[in-house]
Amino acid sequence: MKKIEYFKLFSHNIPVQGKEKSAIYNLQRSGITFIPNSLYQILQEMDHQSVDEIRQGLPEDQRNIYESYIDFLLKNDLGFFTEFPAEFPKMPLTWQTPNVINTAVVEFDFNTETYDLKKLLSQLDEVLCTHIEIRLKVRNVDDIYSFSELTKGLVFRSIGLIVEYEDSLQDELNRIFSLNEKFEFIIVHNSPDINLNTGQFKDRINFITENIYDELYTKNFPEDNYIVNVKYFTESQKHHTYFNKRVCIDWEGNIKNCLMHTKSFGNIKEDKIKTILQESDFTELWNINPDRILDYKDDEMRYCRFYTEQIEKVDDYYYKVIN
Repeated sequence: MKKIEYFKLFSHNIPVQGKEKSAIYNLQRSGITFIPNSLYQILQEMDHQSVDEIRQGLPEDQRNIYESYIDFLLKNDLGFFTEFPAEFPKMPLTWQTPNVINTAVVEFDFNTETYDLKKLLSQLDEVLCTHIEIRLKVRNVDDIYSFSELTKGLVFRSIGLIVEYEDSLQDELNRIFSLNEKFEFIIVHNSPDINLNTGQFKDRINFITENIYDELYTKNFPEDNYIVNVKYFTESQKHHTYFNKRVCIDWEGNIKNCLMHTKSFGNIKEDKIKTILQESDFTELWNINPDRILDYKDDEMRYCRFYTEQIEKVDDYYYKVIN
């Protein structure tokens, strides 16, 4: 009796259709393989039909193309033949996290102390914030140590620091890292040189000669940067990976989805982050995945791009990018 064979993609290889072409995301090897939309359609049929059934259903002049598609998939190690397709279920695409907030981006000026930094950090701890990126204006390096002390014992797993160069800072950077293991990176802008010696933590300390704020507040993340992994792919199925579980606090203490946005939902001087999350539409953008954004929905790369553009509502389902 002739074997009935099915072709299955490895579960970590997931096809995504675009307008002009499709892509197979290799979530194990962080790679992308582009394919024609006709192959994407065949892969959908392979979910419930055998190799022979699909072949017999094709016009004679398309069967050679079909065979070449299978050869392509095998050659690129994207799938395999099996007689028992039910034994190889698809990868679950659920995404979960216990954190109310995953990322906080904070601006704070020690020269003016517009709001209470300790109070803010306590509120971020309350919502289980995992990562904080803090952009500091300091009087001297002691302000950085003061900030570092405030984070100890709090829930943050990682800290990124952006600070302007000053002479006393260079010799202290390694000590800052050694005293607080939560520091993930430090960016020093307006530096006189990019090649300053930073000792054992040099891979995590970057000196740049430009004023970094000229870039941070005027440019979106480059579109040719891709993130291909299970966590990012699964999150993007239901969420906007930039806005989701993110809160930003500007120099004045305004609570925003993004520092480039003009809209704020309150101010940390009078409002609690937890209350803002519960009683406002702050979280609206969290659940706008790429399929709901007119500018992205037909892009085969929509689940691996890091979109940072501001969006606005078009109707009850779709949004669009604000130019």
